[in-house]
Amino acid sequence: MNTRISVLLATLALATAAWAQSPTTDGEVRKIDKAAGKITLKHGEIRNIDMPAMTMVFGVKDKALLDKVKPGDKVKFNAEKEGGQYVVTGEFLSYDPYGIMYRKGDAQLARLVDDAFHELAEDGEVERQYKRWFLKRLPSGEAINLPMNTQLDSLVRAMAGKPE
Repeated sequence: MNTRISVLLATLALATAAWAQSPTTDGEVRKIDKAAGKITLKHGEIRNIDMPAMTMVFGVKDKALLDKVKPGDKVKFNAEKEGGQYVVTGEFLSYDPYGIMYRKGDAQLARLVDDAFHELAEDGEVERQYKRWFLKRLPSGEAINLPMNTQLDSLVRAMAGKPE
């Protein structure tokens, strides 16, 4: 059962990244200037620096972060005020979908994967594990606080045979 949970979460869950200690904020990448080490983000309220929702340019603590995103990406990010400048301090968490691949025509494996997903969704295990890893504090003490997006919620409900 634990193997099936791992497979399911790896297939359905969102990509995660290392997190800084500051709270995360939802945003959308608008523009990237790699040469200047800057990124323009349309973002929600950033509580830890008392900033309302807006679109603005941020510096990045590590320019390598700019290679991991592109304009249009929806992200969660950490920001701080350092030396009078607003800076993205941690890795971006993107909303990238995952998939599982297996050999075409392998009906036995296809049925096993399908049955496992449906069983885990029907008994509520998918939702319990999602809450454990994405909504509650992790063993490290950090909290991702990433609610299930609409697409994933619809998929889990469909697998469980629940109406939307």
